[in-house]
Amino acid sequence: MIEFHNITKTYQKNWTALDNINFNVQKGSFTFIVGPSGSGKSTLLKLIYAALTPDLGFVRIGEFRNPGITTDKIPQLRRKVGVIFQDFRLMQDRTVYENISFVLLVTGTPRRIIKDKVAQVLAELSLTHKLHHYPFQLSGGEQQKIAIARALVRNPFVLVADEPTGNIDPQGSEEIFKLLQKINAGGTTVIMATHDSSFLQKASAYRMIALDHGKVIKDVPPPPSKG
Repeated sequence: MIEFHNITKTYQKNWTALDNINFNVQKGSFTFIVGPSGSGKSTLLKLIYAALTPDLGFVRIGEFRNPGITTDKIPQLRRKVGVIFQDFRLMQDRTVYENISFVLLVTGTPRRIIKDKVAQVLAELSLTHKLHHYPFQLSGGEQQKIAIARALVRNPFVLVADEPTGNIDPQGSEEIFKLLQKINAGGTTVIMATHDSSFLQKASAYRMIALDHGKVIKDVPPPPSKG
């Protein structure tokens, strides 16, 4: 489903963010990308939704290939890859409904369908009562849930989460993790990057790829399923 093949990415001053990375991510899996700050986690995720292009190698995301994807195809890729950021990236002057509906409006989705889709995703996240709230009226955990709702409303086949609990208290972090588990249980592939050591124990139930200085230093498969 997602293939990293001989990926190398170097920034200015010859700083190599990723060095000959190779791994595959299977459909419906939950994968942790762990490592200290600066280890290459965010760079790796950006290659999935074509915010960056590798210097060597390629990333295959479903039917798309980076490099090789044309400019007009990038929006099609990003409609299929939901992305969640540490800093939420919500529009502060727009309500919850407006934040979520915006990603559908820009693709020409009819307003009637948008209304139904927003209502559905908020109901799934138990946030219907926040429909007309603004981001400043929400806790950090609630803002991240709205960001997740925005990513999910387009029914992506993979959800990429870049340090999604970095700006949230421990209780909110646990809620976000449980929500990602629920989303994954519904069939969506989840790739979560974190440097939070408290997640290492949680990651033991899933595949864990550890990065350090741009290299994969460990790739631990999930434990075998019981039964």
